[in-house]
Amino acid sequence: MVEVLPFKGIHYNGEKVQLEKVVTLPFDVLDEERRKKYLSKSEYNFVKLNLPQKGGSEDKYVKAAQTLNRWLDEGILVQDGESFYLYEEQYVIEGERRIQRGIVGKVKIEPFEEGIILPHEEIYEGPIADRYQLLSKTKADIEMIVGVYSDSEKKIKHLVDAYALGDPFIDFMHSDEIRHRMWHIKDDKMKKAITGALSDKKIIIADGHHRYTTALKYHVTENGLGEPYILMLVLNMDDDVLVLPTHRMINKLDKSLDDLMQDLGQYFDVSKKNSKQELVEVLRGKEDKHVFGLYAEGCWFTLELRDVSSLKRFMDLSDDRNRLDVSILHKLVIEHVMGVPENKEYLSFCKDLDEVEEKIDSGKHEIGLILNPTKLTQIKQIAEEGQRMPQKSTYFYPKPLSGLILRKNGD
Repeated sequence: MVEVLPFKGIHYNGEKVQLEKVVTLPFDVLDEERRKKYLSKSEYNFVKLNLPQKGGSEDKYVKAAQTLNRWLDEGILVQDGESFYLYEEQYVIEGERRIQRGIVGKVKIEPFEEGIILPHEEIYEGPIADRYQLLSKTKADIEMIVGVYSDSEKKIKHLVDAYALGDPFIDFMHSDEIRHRMWHIKDDKMKKAITGALSDKKIIIADGHHRYTTALKYHVTENGLGEPYILMLVLNMDDDVLVLPTHRMINKLDKSLDDLMQDLGQYFDVSKKNSKQELVEVLRGKEDKHVFGLYAEGCWFTLELRDVSSLKRFMDLSDDRNRLDVSILHKLVIEHVMGVPENKEYLSFCKDLDEVEEKIDSGKHEIGLILNPTKLTQIKQIAEEGQRMPQKSTYFYPKPLSGLILRKNGD
C-alpha cells in the first residue's frame, strides 16, 4: 500500500514577500543566467535554497540550511498545521487552455523492488550527490517531486474539486505564463478520505527520479531513519496530465550532413520538409509509426523507419522498452549511425522546438533530433514491468514551481 499523508507545510509569508519575486522553476532546469535573474528580484529568492552557491570558504549546503532556518526565525517563511494542499496550474498550449490539478502530500519512501513507487527512466549519478548533500544539511524536502497514479473513476478528483471553488491562499501568474493556485485541505475527514483513496494505488515517478533516489539512499539505505517520507505532488494520469517530448541535440558529429543522410537512408525513408510546421504536422499524423525529425544546416527532414525487423541487429524486440521511439532513436540513430557517445559533451536535451532551431542555427549544436511524445500508456507499462526508459524520455508539463511548499523532516 502506498502511504500518502498530510504534513506541516512551510511556505513564504505573503505579508513580507511578493511571491512572484521569490519562487523559481525547479533546480534541474535552472542555469547560471536564470539564477542571477532570480537573485536580482529579491534577497529572499528561493534559488538560495534549491540551488545554493559557494561563497568564500563556506559550504554551500550548510549555507542553504542556515538560510532556511534564518528565514523561518524571521517570519519570511511560515509553517502550517497538518494539511494536504490542492495545487492547480492553468496554462495554454498551442491555443488550448488546460488545467492540471493534484494533491501535495508527504509520501512514504519505498524501495523500488517493493513495486509501490515505480521509476520509469534511467538517471545520472551526478545530481544524486548534489541533492544528497542538500538534503543531509537542510534536513528538508526543498522541492516537491511529481508522481502519477491511475484512477479512471477519478475518485480523488471528485473528493477535492469543491475546494477549487473557494478562495486559494496562493493565486498568481508566474513569468512561465502559468497561473498557479493552491488551497489548504485541513478538514480531518477529508484528509483521511484522501489517504484512503490513494492507498491502493501505485505511484510512478514522473519528475524527480534523482531526488527520490537521493531520499531513498538518505532515509532508508544508509541511515535507516524512522520517518522516511518525501514531499510529492500526485496527479491522476487518467485526468489531465500532459507529456511532452524531450528532443536531442548532437555535438561533434564526425561526418558531413550528406554522409549522415546517406547512412540514415539504409534504415529510414528520408524526406526534406519545407518548414518546421510541416515537419510537426507529419510527426503528429504518424504517432503510431516510428518517425523522427532532424534539423541541420537550416533544413528540416523526417526519418520514417522502413522496416522494424531491421532493428533486430541492435536490440531485442521482445523487450517493450526497445519498441519505444526514444530507444530506437538512441540505439539506431545516435549510437549506430552517428557513433555518438551518450555523455554531455556530445548529447544535449531540449523540450522546446524553437529553442532547438535557435541553438542549431547559432552553432551551439550541430544536429537536432525531434521526437513525438512518449504515451502515458507506454510509461505505465514500462514502469509496471520494472523496466526503465532512457534518460530524458519524457517531459511532464507543467512542472510545479519551487518555493510554493517545502517540508522539514519529521513534519
